[in-house]
Amino acid sequence: ATLTAKDSLRVYATLAERLGLHRLKSQLQASAFRILYPRQYSAASTLFQQHGEAMEAISQFLSDQLKQLLLGDQSLMYELDDLQVVARVKEPYSFWKKLLKKRLAPRDST
Repeated sequence: ATLTAKDSLRVYATLAERLGLHRLKSQLQASAFRILYPRQYSAASTLFQQHGEAMEAISQFLSDQLKQLLLGDQSLMYELDDLQVVARVKEPYSFWKKLLKKRLAPRDST
């Protein structure tokens, strides 16, 4: 199961993303994350269960605000046939990867 989960993260999720199959990519990452890193998966999933609705609401609010701002720009709207603003809340695996990357990044000394 561990080898399959590693393959899912390295190969299949990457392939799914490149093919535009984002839902499949997220499902593969979530399953592999649960198998390979159960403690981290539990912590990230708990955060999403506790704060997921609030994150979705904030995301929707910001999307709506941005869309209204862009719709108010007459020169932009003259150039466009249609305007669509799409936002998403990161999945637990992506969130965890981002936290790791930020933790490993060199810190600003200022």
